[in-house]
Amino acid sequence: MTKDKIFETINRFIQESYKDHPNTEILYDAKISEGDNEDRQIDLLIKLNVNSIDLQIAIECKDWNIKIPVKEMEA
Repeated sequence: MTKDKIFETINRFIQESYKDHPNTEILYDAKISEGDNEDRQIDLLIKLNVNSIDLQIAIECKDWNIKIPVKEMEA
């Protein structure tokens, strides 16, 4: 298993351990559709509903040994 996959797995376990609502979904290696009909791969996708509002939180797990450029964070 690569360092990136180990990092993704650790993050998934952390998110699962903090999950406090049975309707919250935590998806690993998920795909989400973008406006141009292309799917985008997300390392962890958390789906939940708060006050009747559906929310999705996307988490990308990167193991970089340098400061991450702002444009990479906004991508």
